[in-house]
Amino acid sequence: MVSGLKLGRNHYHNWTNCIGAFMSKMGARKFFSVLPLRLIEFDLNSLTYAQDSRSFLLLLIQRHLKIDANLDFFVEYFLPMIL
Repeated sequence: MVSGLKLGRNHYHNWTNCIGAFMSKMGARKFFSVLPLRLIEFDLNSLTYAQDSRSFLLLLIQRHLKIDANLDFFVEYFLPMIL
């Protein structure tokens, strides 16, 4: 529900921090099972690509997810998108 909100620029920072907090608390596997990335399902040239594909989540990964022993998730989740 939170990811679907339409917010103005003045609320974007708080909104991404909120989603980032969910990401940190849930961990990568649970978070992306609830809110999966849809990077290849939408036209990259679309004006709403970041919102539709949820590509804005990529920027939050570095700040809000810890690298741990479960690197297998990142390989199995992101590698098919890259290929």
